[in-house]
Amino acid sequence: MEQLRMNIHQWLIEHQCSIIDHLQRLIKAAGHPDQPENHVQDVFINHWNQNNYDVRVHPLNEVDWTKIPILYLAKPVEQLNQLSNVSALIRGSGGGRSLLLNGHVDVVPVGKREQWYVDPFGGELIDGKVYGRGATDMLGGIVSMEYALESIRKCGIKLKGDVTICAVVEEESGGAGSAASVLQGITADAAIIAEPTACQLYPIQQGSQWFRIHIRGKGAHGGTRDLGVSAIEIGMNVIKAIHRLEANRHERGFQAHLHRANGIAYPINIGTFHAGNWPSSVADEAILEGRYGLMPGQSMQAAFAEMEDVILKLNAQDKWLEEHPITLEWYGARWLPNALEAEHPWYDVWKQLPIRLGRDIKAAPWGTDAGWLAHIGNIPVMVYGPGTPEQAHQPNESILISDVILAAEEIAIAMMLWCGYDIDQQE
Repeated sequence: MEQLRMNIHQWLIEHQCSIIDHLQRLIKAAGHPDQPENHVQDVFINHWNQNNYDVRVHPLNEVDWTKIPILYLAKPVEQLNQLSNVSALIRGSGGGRSLLLNGHVDVVPVGKREQWYVDPFGGELIDGKVYGRGATDMLGGIVSMEYALESIRKCGIKLKGDVTICAVVEEESGGAGSAASVLQGITADAAIIAEPTACQLYPIQQGSQWFRIHIRGKGAHGGTRDLGVSAIEIGMNVIKAIHRLEANRHERGFQAHLHRANGIAYPINIGTFHAGNWPSSVADEAILEGRYGLMPGQSMQAAFAEMEDVILKLNAQDKWLEEHPITLEWYGARWLPNALEAEHPWYDVWKQLPIRLGRDIKAAPWGTDAGWLAHIGNIPVMVYGPGTPEQAHQPNESILISDVILAAEEIAIAMMLWCGYDIDQQE
């Protein structure tokens, strides 16, 4: 195995320029003004065809979304139906376990352009880093998986199990692409999602659900504000109560000790607070929107009940709110939590990696598509990839090419250990 690892490493170093060029083309495609996800998919299709993979296109307009009742679609179905997942199947020689390599092609908006000192979709190479939106989250991760596959084949190694690489859409808005991929028949005995983990193991990921809170107050002139009921002040009390719930869940949450390295385990974030319409008036309405962290091992019903109980208690403690209750609405995007058991054979593979010694095991503070693959596809998932989590969604996003190569090397070894392999004497 050590000699094979060295061969793979050497092949990846020799093809560094090809890795850079491919990543740059993906970043540039992500900046296309018209349906960028489809243009990124075209780059993958062309690349995989050049490698003689069995390439397939999976239009989302063929998906029956009613078969995924727990999926909250954050975008209109009409928009989703214009997109496609794409996959490539690499047949094994037989007798090995199958593997799915999953990565999302959508990227978040650029944000304030003046905060970028490079073209967000230029793919510039500076001091060993490729810059651009999506470089870390997570086009660089998909490139690592692609070149892991290519390095195995080019080094004369034949996997026994089948490998499918799937580029999915719409992870950033809730995971519709990966959820659809399961219905489209894309499955395996295990999966890797190459989100940016700084080449650390993330066997646990929290999920999340968007929520909206409606508050009714009573308007009055600001000069006689005691005659009104401020929706803003009620909103402040709501936030305090939510923070108390957050602290409670932080202490007792599933594998909370791993999440505490991120700060708060299973945070509840208030992202928007809209209230009032005039400085000299008491605000008669407020709307709060946020993100509710979901923990593995707790049903969504139980998780939602905790938040709903907070609102019920606030309503019961105030005469105004008894008559004009605060309401809580679950809406928008949803990411399911996931946890890969430490005793699972797929977990054991990662412990065997030659360069894994001393590497940290962490819990992801953000949601991934792992929840969809695990919950509706029954696929055990390890989240692992190049790029630091701190770079995701940031201006001047970048990724070290050395990390892309390191991740490709480790993914290649994990594939060999999981799928089984022979040395192809014909290569």
